[in-house]
Amino acid sequence: MTATITTFHPPLSQPGFRLFDGPLCDVADVSADQIGVVGMPSDWTHSSRLGTRFGPEALRKATTLLQSMRPQGASFDPDTSRRTVPATHWLVDCGDAEITAQDVDATTQAIAAMTEGLTAAGAIPLALGGDHYNSFPACLGYSRGLAKDLWSRPFWHLSTRA
Repeated sequence: MTATITTFHPPLSQPGFRLFDGPLCDVADVSADQIGVVGMPSDWTHSSRLGTRFGPEALRKATTLLQSMRPQGASFDPDTSRRTVPATHWLVDCGDAEITAQDVDATTQAIAAMTEGLTAAGAIPLALGGDHYNSFPACLGYSRGLAKDLWSRPFWHLSTRA
């Protein structure tokens, strides 16, 4: 008998680390001027080289550590002589999508729902980790979100042309 494996962490109560130590945010609360991070911790469609399910957590840990070593959370780019802006409002971590290894449809819909919600809000989804299959539901959600975003905008440009 196979047990159900769920890796979902509720976005606002996810313990531990966040990408570049940015704030946690629910997908429904993301705005158009933000990048929403979606963790996709799965490797269940691989038959070899397992371990991509640990990618989102490892990236969050590494970037949080980097942020802690920088003064005021910013960094300096020697090529442009500019300081970068800390990830305080423009980069938000939305947690991990629910991955159910025994149910491809549920996993597909969970990933698609997160990327769709971010895209429909006008935000940019940023996927972390996972195997190659995750590209399909991420793009599926992105295309659904684009369709919602385009149809929700008023067609003011059609009436302003001479």
